[in-house]
Amino acid sequence: MKRKEGLELIAFSFLMLLVPVIFLFAYHVFNIEFMWQPFILGALGWYIALMLRIPFIFIIRKLHISDSRKTTLTIGLSGPTEETTRLLFVLLIGFDFHNALLLALGWASIEVIYAIVQAIALVNLRSRTDEKAMKAKGMIEAQGMGTILQDHSPLLAIVERISATCIHLGFTVLLVVNPFIVLIDMIIHSCINLFAVYMVKKSVLLTELYLFFISAFLLIAALLLYFR
Repeated sequence: MKRKEGLELIAFSFLMLLVPVIFLFAYHVFNIEFMWQPFILGALGWYIALMLRIPFIFIIRKLHISDSRKTTLTIGLSGPTEETTRLLFVLLIGFDFHNALLLALGWASIEVIYAIVQAIALVNLRSRTDEKAMKAKGMIEAQGMGTILQDHSPLLAIVERISATCIHLGFTVLLVVNPFIVLIDMIIHSCINLFAVYMVKKSVLLTELYLFFISAFLLIAALLLYFR
């Protein structure tokens, strides 16, 4: 690993880990008591959603279609798998608003760890040229991680994670409002991810602006529906 890449990775990791701390502080300001159970359930929910995608990913890899279509199908799975899993966990916490906020934060926080692991893997794979390494690198870069780690863009990591956390909060609160919204959540979630992956190859800055405004709109809409 080159010194520059190592510094980029340290900056990226620090900024990513800073985001859950920012939200915990915001929760404290708004007198939202922290409880470990819903937070851990959120992390567990994210992991289960990830595991649910794996069998489908293996099936998609066997299909005789282009790599771009395989990537599209893989990313498209995120909506159905995450939102159905999220609904089950919202049901588990009894559709409680405060627990839902902690559930969403736990969900987003474990996603931060996963992103850091992906970044470390990508940096280590860059110097390898064997077939397995190239395939693994291609899958990670298809999600936009390669672009995020280039040049000045690690500074945008904190914006990206704030947006992602707001998206998880928005989707979770919407399910507290009405569990049948899960069908809409699935579609919106997949569309957000697909468009972000498409955009990040063209412009990281525009992608982060897109995610920021979408996440803000989603969270505000969810809160307005809850408090209406």
